[in-house]
Amino acid sequence: MFFAIGRLPKSTLCALSFVAGTALATPAVAADNHVLTLSAVGDYMTVPHSASLAAGSELTVEYWLLFRNTSGSGRIAKSAPSDGQWGFGPTVGQNASGFVLNGPAVDVFDVNGFTIERERWVHVAATWKQSTGTAKVYIDGQLIRTVVGSTAPIQVTNYPVLIGMQPGFGNTQLFGSVDNFRIWNVERSAQQIETSRFKQITPAETSAYAGLVANYTFENGAADSTGVNNGTLMGGAAITVDNNWLPPAPTNKVLKLSAVGDYMTVAHSASLAASSELTIEYWLNFRNKSSFGRIGKAAPSDGQWGLAPRVGENLSTFDLGGPAVDVNGANGFTIPRNEWVHVAGTWKQSTGTAKVYLNGELIRTVVGSTAPMQATTYPVLVGQQPGFANSQLFGSVDNFRIWTVERTAQQIEATRYVQINSGETSAYPGLVASYTFENGATDATGLNNGVLMGGATTVEDDTYFPAVCIGDIAEDGQVDAIDLAAVISQWGQAPTGVFDADVDNDGIIGPSDLSAVLSSWGPCLP
Repeated sequence: MFFAIGRLPKSTLCALSFVAGTALATPAVAADNHVLTLSAVGDYMTVPHSASLAAGSELTVEYWLLFRNTSGSGRIAKSAPSDGQWGFGPTVGQNASGFVLNGPAVDVFDVNGFTIERERWVHVAATWKQSTGTAKVYIDGQLIRTVVGSTAPIQVTNYPVLIGMQPGFGNTQLFGSVDNFRIWNVERSAQQIETSRFKQITPAETSAYAGLVANYTFENGAADSTGVNNGTLMGGAAITVDNNWLPPAPTNKVLKLSAVGDYMTVAHSASLAASSELTIEYWLNFRNKSSFGRIGKAAPSDGQWGLAPRVGENLSTFDLGGPAVDVNGANGFTIPRNEWVHVAGTWKQSTGTAKVYLNGELIRTVVGSTAPMQATTYPVLVGQQPGFANSQLFGSVDNFRIWTVERTAQQIEATRYVQINSGETSAYPGLVASYTFENGATDATGLNNGVLMGGATTVEDDTYFPAVCIGDIAEDGQVDAIDLAAVISQWGQAPTGVFDADVDNDGIIGPSDLSAVLSSWGPCLP
């Protein structure tokens, strides 16, 4: 899904850099969203039968629909002219729409029918489970129908999947648009349907969703994002742009640390005990002007692991208590300031190898001993290490995750823009803690909830990646005389004072910082 500039989702990245005072890249507007549009009789999409599409003992079908029929019904089904395996029939009229399964007597149809509103985007989902004989229908994430029938198996067929009409069957033309059409061979729960209904699942993400056998985003025609079940557009079926089909973007929240004493702590648990492998990752907007910030599993004078940002060239570290494979000293790395950066560190005891990735790129590999990691009951700390001087982190953190596996470069890249929410964590082997900060310090796995200390808080950050207002030094929602004065007062110097005017992060305030202010003068975009 895509949203207007100024409310960018976590799947949108824009980079900002300067040469001689000129912006090389400005924040990107979200890309156009594409949908399947059916405007005339004979418009539809067809997908040939395959083994992966053979409904077994469970099924979920879901899609977004802009229903524009003025009469009759439209066909979305796996069927032939006179028979079918399953089908959705959006139909004009009160409780006239249906979800039909051929075989088990659990059809949500006739007296169990439901209503699909016309002329607005609606999310429709239906599930079936043979062992319980239960079919369910959800509209906009809400369960509206439950029908329990026989536990007979679903009819086995090699019919194609059809979206839009049933050739050879009268009055089946669907008029309107469809998006994010998905087929699963599992019965998805209400929570799973709700957490992913606003997500556009890209090709790189499909493997993270168990049971997903077909996924059509229509960003690449009728291509299936799983790579298995590509479709074909028939008649005048077309892929068109619709940038307004979903509700406004939900606000994104991050952990904000503004003063000494601000941090999050998570009590030790058996699930957090580092064993033979480890991955730590998070997004960071690092705003320290000196020293370092603590993100680690540590006590005042010791630690099990730490992935700590520090001000200075190649001074940031990834420390492991026990094996001599610390990424520090000559192997240290640099974390840019005042911009969102993805940081990840991995370790594997059997190879004695520690690695650090920045923005998905491997930047450090250190091979040392294969000694085990130090066993401790230290808490996890995000923001500072109580009792340890100069450990306060200033800035913001988001999507902080702990894994008990060494994640590969490909895995890190595939999920660094993914927010792993409650209800989704089981799809990620080895994930033992996931903090999105949408619900305070709650762990999405449900095992390791944290506590916010001092003045630590979660705040909205709708420009999660480099800001739309690149010259908003004062961070007050507009670029004006306050920001200009900050540049002038610090001209030719390193950042000083209340407002850090080093927009391009080159260590000195100069022409490129002034250019950033002048080029974005005025109110920030909403």
